[in-house]
Amino acid sequence: MAYGLSALAAVVYACGLVLLVRADRHPEHSRGPALVCCAVELVGVIGVGLSTVVTTFPDATVWSGFGRGYGFVPLVLPVLAGWWLLAGRRSDEPA
Repeated sequence: MAYGLSALAAVVYACGLVLLVRADRHPEHSRGPALVCCAVELVGVIGVGLSTVVTTFPDATVWSGFGRGYGFVPLVLPVLAGWWLLAGRRSDEPA
């Protein structure tokens, strides 16, 4: 299960990265899916983080301990990316 979760995290990070890059060029088509990727990452890291606090996974994942083994980057990254996407959406709105 741990390896499957780590593989899922890698796929979502890769998709999110592509969508974030595209959000600059094509915001109307990429921001929504990019926000979904951020939400999936955040839910994953919080869910797995909480479950590793309550129980122990036999092997660590990217999301274990809220991303402690990766300097908490898995926890911070989706929050910052979501903030960036939402801030960009507000700046695109007409005054």
